[in-house]
Amino acid sequence: MPVYVNGELVLYGFCGYDDGEDGFTAFGVLSALAQHGWSKDITVRINSPGGYVDDGIAIYNSLKAHKGKVTVIVDATASSAASVIAMAGDEIIMRRGALMMIHEPATRTSGTLADHEASAEALRLQLQMVAEIYADRTGQSVDAVKAAMAKTSWMDGAKAVQDGYATRTIDQPAAEIIAFDYRVYANAPARLVALAEEHGWTNEKIRASRSQASAPQKPATQETKTMPNEQTAAGAGDAPAVPDAAAIAAEATARIQAILTCDEAKGRSQMAQHLAFQTKMSADEAKALLAVASDASQEAPRQPGNYDDRRATARAQAQPGGGGSKPAATINAGDIYARRATAMKG
Repeated sequence: MPVYVNGELVLYGFCGYDDGEDGFTAFGVLSALAQHGWSKDITVRINSPGGYVDDGIAIYNSLKAHKGKVTVIVDATASSAASVIAMAGDEIIMRRGALMMIHEPATRTSGTLADHEASAEALRLQLQMVAEIYADRTGQSVDAVKAAMAKTSWMDGAKAVQDGYATRTIDQPAAEIIAFDYRVYANAPARLVALAEEHGWTNEKIRASRSQASAPQKPATQETKTMPNEQTAAGAGDAPAVPDAAAIAAEATARIQAILTCDEAKGRSQMAQHLAFQTKMSADEAKALLAVASDASQEAPRQPGNYDDRRATARAQAQPGGGGSKPAATINAGDIYARRATAMKG
């Protein structure tokens, strides 16, 4: 689904991938903003059940950095990671019947005690980051926001405005809700549960449908077996080599940390963040560029453990917190990126 449509950002579908059918990514949003122009006012339309926390935070940051006015319109729902994105709006507008939902990030973990402890620590970091974003927007305390997240709080327009998550409502009916198994979210409104049941929406079926729609068509004479979330071998003995996703993820994280924490980044934190998150420049290349950049004396000294540092360490995928079937995921970054790559390839 295109992200940049008629001069607006249209963030419909799952936050974290775009297989040509349903979804959007942080990279797609950054590209759209560059095409639009960094100083021009922009409208962002959201209709998303949520998705990956890292993509949601990256999109939030890119919109907060945008020089023009950002007007966010919740067309139908801004749930989970999508509600984080909505907080970047200078103005946040809810259409009649639109919903916003905030909850604690969640995941599934398999492995040793150390794996589970690492998972818990990553979730604590993500919870703190997201709670600070909500608190900054609403004016509430971080503890109050965390309490609302723990309950999985659903808000209509009036409630969102009352609690500071939106600025106003408009008397314009909400758009059609994006397909998603909303039964996996705790306290999901009855109408969303009814929609999922009526249409037979399960996340497994939705993913399988996307995979089939994006897969290249085989000649009619060739037998094909579809295995969702796995690559189909072209023939015996010639399956494509699978890259070491864990190593790739670890390398990417090390690069970001190297750029953000290097001596050359002191006094130039905004530039360091841009190079770390919005370019593919190596750590050495980024350090060299930072070394010759003029000091940004107006920037506050970089404090250890601040929001951007913590953001760089978060790797877990946001998962719905309710009952019912849940999309399979683990806290392991390599597994997350491998699943994401598989979903994109169909």
